[in-house]
Amino acid sequence: MPHSSSVTRAPSESPSAQGLYRYSLWVAVSTLVLIKLGAMVTSTGSGMAYLDWPLSNGSLLPPDMIEDPAKFFEHFHRMAGALVGLLVVALTVWVFRSEDRRWLKQLTLGVLILVCAQGIIGGVGVLKGLPVMTSVTHGVLAQVIFCLLALVAFALSPTWRERMTAPARMVRRARLMAAVALALVFLQLVAGAILRHANLPGLLWVHVSMALLVALAILAAAQYCGTRLSEVPGFTDTGRLILMILVVQLILGYLTFVIRRLKDPSNIEYLGRSFVVTAHVAVGALMFLSSALLLYRVLRNVEPGGESV
Repeated sequence: MPHSSSVTRAPSESPSAQGLYRYSLWVAVSTLVLIKLGAMVTSTGSGMAYLDWPLSNGSLLPPDMIEDPAKFFEHFHRMAGALVGLLVVALTVWVFRSEDRRWLKQLTLGVLILVCAQGIIGGVGVLKGLPVMTSVTHGVLAQVIFCLLALVAFALSPTWRERMTAPARMVRRARLMAAVALALVFLQLVAGAILRHANLPGLLWVHVSMALLVALAILAAAQYCGTRLSEVPGFTDTGRLILMILVVQLILGYLTFVIRRLKDPSNIEYLGRSFVVTAHVAVGALMFLSSALLLYRVLRNVEPGGESV
């Protein structure tokens, strides 16, 4: 249905602001890589390769990590986690020095606190023998941190300042559909994390059944927002990107269903399978991110106005 709209374009940014925005993107990308590495640790059953923490066999660089693939994955994951932590520290300092928005400073500081908590949860999990609740919390919190870093990057981007007015009913429906899709993706991530860490084959069918519901919600939200809000710059591309990620995720989900094995150290002998399963986890994180980005955008970039005639 045609409707009147007005788009407010973002003004040009200073080189310093552009640099901060690009850096925030790199921090988010590094977090996705860390999620992939963490998934490899889980899939190969390498989480208990070293029984101590924060060191590994009492060393920052244990020599045996080169000889044992399980120890390599676990220690490399620890080092990557420490690096991402340092990147988030630098991001927080940069935001506090450059930004005037108090809420953005608080958000970035909150992300840093969550990153520190994430490291502690992972370490305590190792010391306690990887209890299911600790492992699930560690895995899900990583995805939440990833999406919060994406929100920081979005707030620092030129897109943040773009505004459009659309019919109030259309905006409300778009926001509701995007919120429902995001909530369902999150529940699916939690179910997947429990399935992976608890070794509960019966939960597999819950996860598979939920996949259909999640896919329908994502399709509906992406289609509605991509077509009804197409006058907002980038909304059509966002919808298409979500659909592409969804297709890839469904394919990886099917492959994972066919080749998956319960979490066990013997999985280190099946690295090819582990790469496929962990790709399913990483693309799931991208699905969570893209759904969150859609909600971020309909909340920020679109304002409810008068109803269409």
